[in-house]
Amino acid sequence: MNLLCSIFACILLALPVTAGRYPGEKFIIAQLSFSGDWNPRPEATKQLIIELMNRTSINAALLPRTVSLLDNDLFFYPFILMTGQGPFAPFSKQERERLRLFLDQGGFLLIDNSEGAKDGPFDRSVRRELAAFFPDNTLSLLPLDHSIYRSFYLMREEYFGGRVRTAPYLEGITIDDATPVVYSLNDAAGAWAKGNDARFLYDVIPGGERQRQIAFNFGVNAVLYALTANYKKDAVHVKALMERGKYRKLPWTR
Repeated sequence: MNLLCSIFACILLALPVTAGRYPGEKFIIAQLSFSGDWNPRPEATKQLIIELMNRTSINAALLPRTVSLLDNDLFFYPFILMTGQGPFAPFSKQERERLRLFLDQGGFLLIDNSEGAKDGPFDRSVRRELAAFFPDNTLSLLPLDHSIYRSFYLMREEYFGGRVRTAPYLEGITIDDATPVVYSLNDAAGAWAKGNDARFLYDVIPGGERQRQIAFNFGVNAVLYALTANYKKDAVHVKALMERGKYRKLPWTR
């Protein structure tokens, strides 16, 4: 029995990342749980999913799934969101190996700093872990011609924040021509979060509602990048996507 379980585990780890819990299901955003404060914006992901379905033809599950790096179903989710504030303990060797395998198999990790601070406790913990995951690939600024800036919305200006505008750029780990890890310092989830009264929970500084909507644009782009990678590196097909999907014209689109 133990031998059969070991064989099954090896087969599971060899499977490529798929779009949902099982083939044919809706797209699901998985949120990573880990030591420390991993869910400081519990209302945010649902709102991003609502906007994703309103603006594109993606059929998504309304609520995110919580997943740890040791869960057996980690490899069923193509998109993992990691939010947090404050320090967190180093991942174990097994956790680091599984995350690296997830990313090598085609998975995507979006890290969002809820502190909105560079060189804060969460930022230092993130950089420590990414250096351990990718000792040969440093975290670096993403150029403005990167595919994540054009996977759905064409973001011509520098990305300017979520709840705050700590850094007018995104960072990422790029291997060959793919970027499996993208890191935002600006608390994008803080800009997405909406309460039960349908009001946004946090003010957005300094750009107000335009900055909030660009934070949503970024979230949508991140999902589309996770699903399409670099196929739009040379050309943007937003018009075709708008015509085919459920996209509704919004005043902040360009």
